[in-house]
Amino acid sequence: MALVNSITFSLIDYSGDKRTVRVFTPATATLAELQNLSNAVAAELDAITGMLITGASVNLQLTLPGTLKASAVEDVDAERGVNWTFAKLNSNFSYTIRTPGATDAIVDGENLVPTADTNDWLTVMLDGDATTEPTDEYANDLIAATAQKVTFHK
Repeated sequence: MALVNSITFSLIDYSGDKRTVRVFTPATATLAELQNLSNAVAAELDAITGMLITGASVNLQLTLPGTLKASAVEDVDAERGVNWTFAKLNSNFSYTIRTPGATDAIVDGENLVPTADTNDWLTVMLDGDATTEPTDEYANDLIAATAQKVTFHK
């Protein structure tokens, strides 16, 4: 599988319906090159659509740590996952992220089993690393884990 970056343009129509247009680029493209391409594509996209372009974002390929598993765990299906819900700073609403493929080590039937790994996941989601931390899509800081629920999705 080739490594690529992408630029995603967000659009909205007159009635509020939202869509996205995704343009892939070589993973070797610099941020400046991606900005230049974004400008060019946005101008041409604007000319051919009646929708309002409300934003553009970049998805960059990153290097993964060498300590990750080399293959998927046998008999662990993507359908079984965990919804992790967080309280947010400056918001009465919660933020939920779903991790698919929950292992037997962290799931007992329909219950989440607290482990060192689940605790480490919650810590990195709340505190990040030494350089940055996760937020919700509106840049609200995640301030507390409020719920964790095992889920099954097709």
